[in-house]
Amino acid sequence: MLWAMPAVSIYGFRRAAFEALGYRDCDILAYTGTATPLLEGLTANSSTPYIGAYCDLRAGPAVLEVPPAGADGSLYGQVVDAWQFSIADVGPSGMDEGKGGRYLFTPPGYDQSVPDGYLHVASPNNRISFAFRSVRAPGKTAKDAYQYARQLRMYLLGDTKSPPEQKFIDPSNSRYPTLPFFDERYFRDLAEIVDAEPVREQDKVMMGMLATLGIRKGMKFDPDPRPFVRSGKAQSTPGIFSSNGTITSRRSCCSGRTATTPR
Repeated sequence: MLWAMPAVSIYGFRRAAFEALGYRDCDILAYTGTATPLLEGLTANSSTPYIGAYCDLRAGPAVLEVPPAGADGSLYGQVVDAWQFSIADVGPSGMDEGKGGRYLFTPPGYDQSVPDGYLHVASPNNRISFAFRSVRAPGKTAKDAYQYARQLRMYLLGDTKSPPEQKFIDPSNSRYPTLPFFDERYFRDLAEIVDAEPVREQDKVMMGMLATLGIRKGMKFDPDPRPFVRSGKAQSTPGIFSSNGTITSRRSCCSGRTATTPR
């Protein structure tokens, strides 16, 4: 199941935000300071404040408003799909080129016209997320970087005329346990991902293999727990996926593209 680790990993961030932080889609996680050990992540650093968010495009296209880079700060980071592939960069190195703007993320199969004034990104998956760093401008503090991050907005396109007040969550003093489970819950998470995302032509071979484990799109995953209890392998084997600090995987096994989780 090595090919699925990027998807399970990013789903772990989403699940933990909902369960541990009271998160809801389109809220924004913004750290007032740099990360501490309370952020339980494989590759977190403690030099820049993190910003993150999650959105399920089955509810409709999503708008992400990005502030311009300048004397107050700038952003660095990517929006990724459910398989942790980058679908848009932001900030000076991104689509907005540091000028700021409104990104519009549409779900798979979206066939309606895109309004003018948006940077359109067609997502290949239903669930997207972003992880940004608020980069301090010269002479600025971590507090300034946090205030700059609070200029971000995320909401559904259907709410454009009257966007809801943006909710920011500061996880600085909360345990945020994002690490993937290394037991039978790994497969439960994988089943949840499979059920939420579209199946493309290149996915069908792997979907057939997953079906032998009882993981099928549109069906409840209800495995026999006895093999997990007897062998204990489900608790130890997935650990090799990240033992060297690097995860390399093929998207949906068969697309021929590779991805490595960013550091």
